[in-house]
Amino acid sequence: ILPQSKKKNVLGLVITESSEKKRAYYHNCNQCGDGWKRLGVKCYYFSTDFLNWANSRDRCVKSGGHLVIITSQAEQTFLSTFLGGVGRLHWIGLNDLETEGKWMWVNNQPLTETGFTHSHDEPDNWKTEDPSGENCAIVQDLGPGDGTVWADVPCSTTTKYICEK
Repeated sequence: ILPQSKKKNVLGLVITESSEKKRAYYHNCNQCGDGWKRLGVKCYYFSTDFLNWANSRDRCVKSGGHLVIITSQAEQTFLSTFLGGVGRLHWIGLNDLETEGKWMWVNNQPLTETGFTHSHDEPDNWKTEDPSGENCAIVQDLGPGDGTVWADVPCSTTTKYICEK
């Protein structure tokens, strides 16, 4: 049995340790930052402003991330819950600016699995709106039962974007 004075010290150490663990726990839970959503080890930001693809890319870099690189169906399903409704478009980090038809992510990795839906004829590089074609990719919510798809659109289009870090 410890003397009364020692018990206070022991209790004080326990409280201090517990408080530090609590602060560390909350810090880890909020490591994405305000306005970011977390899935696993990745954090996502869904913009409310409308920018073209290049400005969206730059804005994501300034925030410490990059335009989203979608690597799985689970990730796409998660993202789709925050798109904001039918018809909403968001830039993703995919383009074929360097070579037509050779889709590259913003981390310079080639597209290996596609989210383009060929039943919607995407990508189609339609040149009616922009003679340079459609060289940047968006993810779009088609609504209940149809899910989300990727499409190529002119990089000059202004729409919302998704950052990842």
